[in-house]
Amino acid sequence: MPSIEIPPNPEGLIEIRPTTYGGRGYFALSSIPANTLIHVSPSPYTLSIIRDFKKECCARCFHCNVGRNLKWRAERGNVAGFWFCGERCKREWAEEEDVGGLIGEAMECLERGFKRQKRAEPPQTPEEELENPELGASTLDEEMLERVWKDAANASSPKPNQIPDGEVDQEEARLITYALVRLHNSLSPSPLSPGSESSPTWHEFLHLQPNALPHFRSQPYMLPSHLHTFHFLRAVLPKRLKSVLTVENFRAVTARDPGNSFGIWEQGEEGGTGDGESEMLGWAMYPSASYFNHDCDPNTKKVRRGRAMTMVTTRDVAEGEELCISYGHLEDDVRERRRRLEDKFFFRCGLYTVYIYFSSARMSAASSISAIRIPATNGAATAAVIFAHGLGDSGAGWSFIADHYKREKSLQHIKWIFPNAPLRPITLNGGMRMPAWYDLTSLERVEEAEDSVGMLQSVETIHALVKETIESGIPADRIVIGGFSQGSAMALLSGMIHKEKLAGIAGMSGYLPMASKLVDMRHPHNHDTPIFMAHGTADPVVKFQFGKMSMEFLKEKLGMEKIEWREYPGMGHTADLKELADFARWLEKVVPPKN
Repeated sequence: MPSIEIPPNPEGLIEIRPTTYGGRGYFALSSIPANTLIHVSPSPYTLSIIRDFKKECCARCFHCNVGRNLKWRAERGNVAGFWFCGERCKREWAEEEDVGGLIGEAMECLERGFKRQKRAEPPQTPEEELENPELGASTLDEEMLERVWKDAANASSPKPNQIPDGEVDQEEARLITYALVRLHNSLSPSPLSPGSESSPTWHEFLHLQPNALPHFRSQPYMLPSHLHTFHFLRAVLPKRLKSVLTVENFRAVTARDPGNSFGIWEQGEEGGTGDGESEMLGWAMYPSASYFNHDCDPNTKKVRRGRAMTMVTTRDVAEGEELCISYGHLEDDVRERRRRLEDKFFFRCGLYTVYIYFSSARMSAASSISAIRIPATNGAATAAVIFAHGLGDSGAGWSFIADHYKREKSLQHIKWIFPNAPLRPITLNGGMRMPAWYDLTSLERVEEAEDSVGMLQSVETIHALVKETIESGIPADRIVIGGFSQGSAMALLSGMIHKEKLAGIAGMSGYLPMASKLVDMRHPHNHDTPIFMAHGTADPVVKFQFGKMSMEFLKEKLGMEKIEWREYPGMGHTADLKELADFARWLEKVVPPKN
């Protein structure tokens, strides 16, 4: 079967905005007729084909004729068995998915491990309550999860090929391994498998809602199963993957699988473009498609086109209306459908919907400032970080870093605040309204026609959050203002002119706005405030030179000496794990835990 051509992602039809019920979703920018293609996710971040179909399902485009084996097989990964519907899919898979041979090598290691397993039940966790589903559902909490996974991380590494007893979930192991290969390749000094510009990244993957706790509460037996799989992977995966096979990364994948995966279904003979589905062949995770929330009266349907997941409107959609799909089968009884949605997707239909990472974060009823507020992990907070998002994003889009850092003992005393920018028209984007701290006219001449009015309005918002935090009992010199991209610009400006001494200012992938005016505007209390600035050398949005020039201006023109500057070769407009680690070490210095 010839490979299906994937259409380009439509532009100017929809955008991601905060929803009224928490998190984010896609909304129509104008009226959209029925049967309009509105979104394309060209490729999943990770996937797993069910073992029974691996010879019948193309590893590249997912074409499948159930009961008929495919003819083309990969030269590498023979043990794992990668099969294809034609030479083109086979070639594209080798060029884009198996560059360096790591995916083939890893899957072969998995297959050998599967065959050497002893046929026994996987070991249970030490906690007796987890052996009883009823007790586990009522007593399992974050503290218990942290303790169990800490023990797993501290366990001695198995000897080479020392396979732990008991069978593992093979499909789950493949899904995790595929994600770890993608992460490893992206972190390599010379990325082994860059994919296309539209390929999802680890950073985008981490934006998905983690569902570990509700998943284990509804199915307590899954926790010992995941622990067993983790030790199994430590024993069998190739050495090249050991650097990314950490408890943190393993949990990041397994926590986002429930509630975020799309089924890969067999389709009719319409070039893979029809939406008729019969046999489930596996499942895959498309980060951008996960922003389509559920509705029992959906206005959008998902249509798989080969490897891509596309979204098409099913009726006319009004401007400003949210685009939603159904997460269940609409022909089911409503009570059965709601029960399934709650069990599998962790929300009650009709009360609230699936959201991008909200976790324990919640809006403060006492505050009129829209923000995600996440309390300190270890109880009463003794420090706070106010972190502003970039253009078109929201506070929820960056709240994942609070979850990322909560395992860092030295940061568990920090309260996190992620404010939401208001909607405003952006000149650079043709007047399109989107979440923004100020208007932008150019990415090349950032000081020309600066929206100083909008900037100073947003400064007032951030300063109000500082005041709110001080009133909660955290002094100004224990508060950090930070941000990414446009939020980085706001952090630098807000911090420099704040009238009380702050603990620090952090800017990632941004620049210094209103630079010429800051000579007179800056406040002497923050003359020697520590600053963390970081930038990727390959940033196509906010050029690396703007970030470096801003750092040099702060040092040479404003006399700011306590600047920690970090640059990341080859990194684009994002934040990778190395940058987050550097930021964590800086936070330890400026807001250390109090005894």
